[in-house]
Amino acid sequence: LFEMITLVQIEQASYPIGILNANGFYDYLLAHIQHMEQTGFLRQRKPLFQVSDNLEGLLADMRRV
Repeated sequence: LFEMITLVQIEQASYPIGILNANGFYDYLLAHIQHMEQTGFLRQRKPLFQVSDNLEGLLADMRRV
């Protein structure tokens, strides 16, 4: 996941990244990423990935990017 995010950040890849957060599996990881953004450890220039708890919604969000 982080390798893909890095490739998008350094513009070596240009495809959407989706995280299927079924049953809150990635809640703690997403909270940690948010904390890194808030403390300045990670700079977010644009949304790097889409998150949804259902596949249909995730795919729809990724198509819009």
